[in-house]
Amino acid sequence: MSKSDGQLDTPLSSSQPLIEAFEQDLLRGTLPPLDVPNAHNPIYLPGTEPSLQQTYYWLARLARQLKQDKAKEFLIERMQSSWLGTPQQKWFYQISIGLITGLIVALIYVGTTGLIGASIGGITYGLILGRTQEIFPVNRLKFSLEFAKAQLLSSVIEGLWWGLVYGLIDALICWLIWGIEGLILGMADSLVWGLIEGLIWGLMVPDFDNTTVNNQGIRESGLNAGIFTVIGGVAWVLLYVGVLLAMGEPLEPRDLLIDGIGNGVFFGIYVGGLACLQHFVLRLILKQSGAIPWNYAKFLDHAVELGFLKREGGCYRFIDDSVQEHFAQMPLNGR
Repeated sequence: MSKSDGQLDTPLSSSQPLIEAFEQDLLRGTLPPLDVPNAHNPIYLPGTEPSLQQTYYWLARLARQLKQDKAKEFLIERMQSSWLGTPQQKWFYQISIGLITGLIVALIYVGTTGLIGASIGGITYGLILGRTQEIFPVNRLKFSLEFAKAQLLSSVIEGLWWGLVYGLIDALICWLIWGIEGLILGMADSLVWGLIEGLIWGLMVPDFDNTTVNNQGIRESGLNAGIFTVIGGVAWVLLYVGVLLAMGEPLEPRDLLIDGIGNGVFFGIYVGGLACLQHFVLRLILKQSGAIPWNYAKFLDHAVELGFLKREGGCYRFIDDSVQEHFAQMPLNGR
């Protein structure tokens, strides 16, 4: 087949004929089918695969984003809010994260502080978490003695610092409801929370090296969220019981149970849960705008079968830098 037909007579691993074919497509304004190895790929059922025009569009969006990020490799779990193309999308993303997290926090507070505390806590934490820009997946955590020796003290200090910051919020809520006693207990509550946070990040180190499947970071973030909801809740109850005994305060099993569950959920949000929520909302907005398909991993595997991308574990990259650059230069005027 000749290049004048807009088709390739060489494998896609040779990038120059591919680039020339793309250039002819752009000049003619047509997107003819490609005669390439694996074009009959099994990723999609017959008749359900995206059109070549749609494939070009999504790959062009990916190439532009990689160029903007100065990156060559792409992992689905490392998508960030910078993928959102308009101020309206970014605003909707922040509002969505803030509303969802605010509602979760309000449900946590309502059991012990009532509607007033739930409203203040939900709005405050919703505003804080809604403005969190970076999505930080919490991959597989492993104990590292060497890491603990180097980071334990600084992690505990940082955890106590953030416990103090959030403690001011809790203390204000508790003071409005229970007076000076609530103020003291609110600060103690958050300092215990900060201590546990510091111990977690001082003893455990994320393992980012072995990404073997698509979106592994988000999947493991969800798993870690569940695990640390339990660990954080139990640890908080044990430490807080010690604080109450030291202060001579009575132990209320019902309140300890409710607070333990609530603080456990806080830990789950912090250790992976927030990343899962952010990733889901980001993917939903991008899907609704047409920037990506919903099943992004399936499409990327489709592009691998077509020969545009190559894959290693859960990591994708274009077959050649010149191919990525050419896709990055393609006009985004159709889907």
